[in-house]
Amino acid sequence: MISRRHFLTLGAAVGLSVLAPFTAEARRLLVVGGGVAGVTAAARLQAKFPESTVTLLDRFPSRRAAALLERGVRVASAEIVDVDWGQRRAIAWSGERYAFDRLILAPGVAFQAQEIEGYDGRAQKDMPHFWKDAEDEARFQSWLAAVETGGTVLLTVPRRPHRFMVGPYLRAMRAAATLARHNPRAKILLLDANPVPMTALPDSVERVVASLEAVDRTRRKVRTSAGVFTGDLINIIPEQWAGDLAQRIGLVDATGWCPVDFDTARSNMQDTAFVIGDAVRTGQGDKTAAVALAQGERVTAALVV
Repeated sequence: MISRRHFLTLGAAVGLSVLAPFTAEARRLLVVGGGVAGVTAAARLQAKFPESTVTLLDRFPSRRAAALLERGVRVASAEIVDVDWGQRRAIAWSGERYAFDRLILAPGVAFQAQEIEGYDGRAQKDMPHFWKDAEDEARFQSWLAAVETGGTVLLTVPRRPHRFMVGPYLRAMRAAATLARHNPRAKILLLDANPVPMTALPDSVERVVASLEAVDRTRRKVRTSAGVFTGDLINIIPEQWAGDLAQRIGLVDATGWCPVDFDTARSNMQDTAFVIGDAVRTGQGDKTAAVALAQGERVTAALVV
């Protein structure tokens, strides 16, 4: 079973692809996004181009990002809200501008919660997605443990592509194993917006092909293309697209994702930009660990030349 951490580690290999197009003239390398992909890219860029200035910006730099200081990478807390492509300046919320010759972005994904009728701020608290990090997964497990005996756990799978696409199915499998031990009379209902699942599911998981349309948090109900369903624990994972920054600065196409050159990660929308991580629209239209690994292998081969 592929874990989220394993998936991210493999996905970070895509960060290697931004190395190939750089030359001696590209002295200012700016990485925006302090997740696994961004940190990996910054570390590899500094190692490959020690005479260049590599800067990593993130709103809340993680310990992993801060560790880059020891490698010579500049790390700063900044939230980039816009980019002046003509002047090659990334503009922070504070008004500070960061110059670059090459801009490497790991903007992540954004949830399209507004597309679900009734899924407002209060509904999101009562029916969380639990889909950001390991802490969210731990929260989901704690909510799962609180389901009453014989209750119904309702999980949704958004239309692909989305972050960690096999993840909702793995969550359903783990939930089924947990309930089998501690709450065997409970029921798991998986509402899947995709016609075919990405992995086999245990018999204890009832899968229904259904697109989510609306939620009623007070009645614990959801309306879908296949009818209305109720649950004691309702886990809503909204559809996704490239993160808000990528949307604002013109790096997405009509799909809502960032199109890039498969081998180099260079943006098809801006020549000086490179996009890595979950926001990328891959050639296969997929975001599985296998695709990420294949990308990493291609890039590694290219770097040897």
